Amino acid sequence: MGLAVPGFFQNYSKTNYYYLFLLVTLLIIFGLKALIQSDMGLRFRAVMDDEIAAASVGVPTTRIRVFAFTISSAIAGLAGALYAHYMMLISPDMASLAQMFLILAMTMIGGMGTIAGPIVGAILLEVLSEQIRSFGEYHILVFGVVALLMVRFAPEGLLGLKRRPQ
Repeated sequence: MGLAVPGFFQNYSKTNYYYLFLLVTLLIIFGLKALIQSDMGLRFRAVMDDEIAAASVGVPTTRIRVFAFTISSAIAGLAGALYAHYMMLISPDMASLAQMFLILAMTMIGGMGTIAGPIVGAILLEVLSEQIRSFGEYHILVFGVVALLMVRFAPEGLLGLKRRPQ
């Protein structure tokens, strides 16, 4: 049956939740941008690019990886908590395989390793989702084909195409 969760607002309004989600998203984006441009962001990039070289100059690679995992887990947990309050219910059915694949596809299509990539991917897939609604249950198959084409022809995502030399 799930667990009932109280909403954030006295009167349930999708508009209120939209603005709450937009505010939280913007705060996270600007927080991540500030983190990436700091000394810690330099360490993140060093570990991502070449872990052995980063360790050789004294970067605590294990600590950096755990910190990055902690930040990403906290953001995912916050998203889940906000979603639970929006739906006013927590149940195991909320995290479906299709939902997880959609989130992964948004990241892959937009471009991993960037802040703007998943945002671009999310917008593109939402527009695509509305266009292929007539396919019914096969829309996941269409998303899979799009993801496979992106992996084949643009492995770094759409934003990777912009950075790739011609």
